[in-house]
Amino acid sequence: MTPEPTGGYYREAGVIPFLQSYGYPAQDGTPDRLNFGGTYYMDTPASATGYTLTLAGFDPVRNKFDVQNGGLLLKATDEAETVIASWGFATLLTHWNRKHAKTVYVPSERRTHEGNYQYRYSPHLFLGQGTSFFRFLRAFHEGKVFYDPGIKVENLSVRPRTKRRSQFRIKAKDLAVLYDVWEEVTLSV
Repeated sequence: MTPEPTGGYYREAGVIPFLQSYGYPAQDGTPDRLNFGGTYYMDTPASATGYTLTLAGFDPVRNKFDVQNGGLLLKATDEAETVIASWGFATLLTHWNRKHAKTVYVPSERRTHEGNYQYRYSPHLFLGQGTSFFRFLRAFHEGKVFYDPGIKVENLSVRPRTKRRSQFRIKAKDLAVLYDVWEEVTLSV
């Protein structure tokens, strides 16, 4: 899932001021570029930035979440724990239900051959049926879903060009936790 933040400094100030305040210079030494990346698991400071992702308005014991006021919050390490980016539950809920009610996962491999990409798709497919936003939040709470941004600005001082990618990921081995029914199907050729 790749929803843009709906709140926090990122949304209020814009992507370039966000990167200037919370990003870091390109690790490969590319001049005039700022990045914001890392892997953000729930309630654990990310090694790339030290910032922490938290859930507000979610009660895993009572199986409840506050659609109107709850959300995922990415907090800075300052004393005030400034919310630098956030995603409201209402927006995430709509996105989740639209894209994940019935899902097919097709494992694939990519290689480069003579300068071109070649792809091979597995005949073993995975079908996920019946999901809920609660399953998504519980997977975040359990550390199975994580935030994996790839946000950058290039040519900052001349003609800034941004790339925005706020992505939530899960490892293939954990996908079943998101669905009521999870099955493997093998296609015959």
